[in-house]
Amino acid sequence: NPAMPNDVNGFAIPVLKIGTIVNDSVGAASRQSTITAGAKVIEIASSTDCYILIGAAGATAASTTGFFFPKGVAQYGLKDSQTHIQYIRSADDGRITITSLE
Repeated sequence: NPAMPNDVNGFAIPVLKIGTIVNDSVGAASRQSTITAGAKVIEIASSTDCYILIGAAGATAASTTGFFFPKGVAQYGLKDSQTHIQYIRSADDGRITITSLE
């Protein structure tokens, strides 16, 4: 595919298109963002340790419902039913960036 970048051997390198980017604060109250429809992967970058819940609208992230996300960057594959991401701080306030990848 001529639109794909090539490696040193001339083989296409699969890449994902950047969709919606959400920048938000992470604090003491659970917050929610919508994941771009059709996104198969999201990238999460957080400046603070937090708890994250990926699922449907209306859920609340907490240490008992979400998974622990240490500050840093990671990518996660999504199921079709996962339309929202909720997040809450572990201890310190910070910033989070959620990028939908298609």
